[in-house]
Amino acid sequence: MTDTQGLFIVGWSQLQRASEDPTPFCDWSDDYLVGVPRMDKQHHALIATLNKLHDVLVRHGDQALVDELLADLIRQTKVHFRTEEEYMQTYDYPDYRGHKELHDILLCQIEGVLETQQELEARHIRQPWDERLELADFLREWLLSHIVDADKKLGSFLKDKKPL
Repeated sequence: MTDTQGLFIVGWSQLQRASEDPTPFCDWSDDYLVGVPRMDKQHHALIATLNKLHDVLVRHGDQALVDELLADLIRQTKVHFRTEEEYMQTYDYPDYRGHKELHDILLCQIEGVLETQQELEARHIRQPWDERLELADFLREWLLSHIVDADKKLGSFLKDKKPL
């Protein structure tokens, strides 16, 4: 669905066509730095992969590439969560349980979406592109809010610990 200005209307976001908009879906900002180089590098990679996924979705690109990028994003997320959880356990982070619960909830939500997608595909039903874009919106909002809230707190805690 488009409006008269050529904007895609998707969920709560307005997304310009990729060819007209040089701005990435999710701009990297130094505001996302948490002060732990390994975590910062992983956050940067997650955002880069999310931008690639969004670009393919906006262009209604190849479904195999969408699946590959989504699988890569999930793999990177799991690695990143393990990294954070190892730091939290190693340095006895006081909010380990709450932070880990946030990780578990996100992974459960993503796995639910993937199961639904697989069920639709098994029935030869294609998930609408706008629903796929809503997933990208959700992942962006979740990732950025998680970084600026929970991960910043973890980064502040770890700053004195000098983790690798």
